[in-house]
Formats: sequence, structure tokens, C-alpha cells
Amino acid sequence: MNAIGKFLSAYLTADNVVLAVLIVGIFVFSILAARAQARLWEKTRHIACRRRQQQFITKARGHLR
Repeated sequence: MNAIGKFLSAYLTADNVVLAVLIVGIFVFSILAARAQARLWEKTRHIACRRRQQQFITKARGHLR
């Protein structure tokens, strides 16, 4: 049991915990952004000016990066 504790303490440093939280945050944000984009496309699917809407979405996504 003591060997397992030493093994885990070697990897559970503050840097690794922050890194794990950041990776999970990026993953969750990516999922939420994809869902928001899908909802936006669903709302604008019947608009005649889809090309302009696509350019708007692409430009907005570029600003997020």
C-alpha cells in the first residue's frame, strides 16, 4: 500500500493537476462549442443567405482561437 502511495505522489504534483484541469476544460469547451455551432446551423438552415452565414461562423470561430 505504501508503494502505491509513493507512486501516486510522484505524479500528483501541482503542475500535473493544473495540466489535467486545463485539458479537461479544453475538452468540455470544445464539446460545448460544437453543440452551439450545431444549434446555430439548425436555426439558420432555412435562411437563403447560407454562404454569408458560413463566413460569419468561420470568422467567429477564428476569433475564438
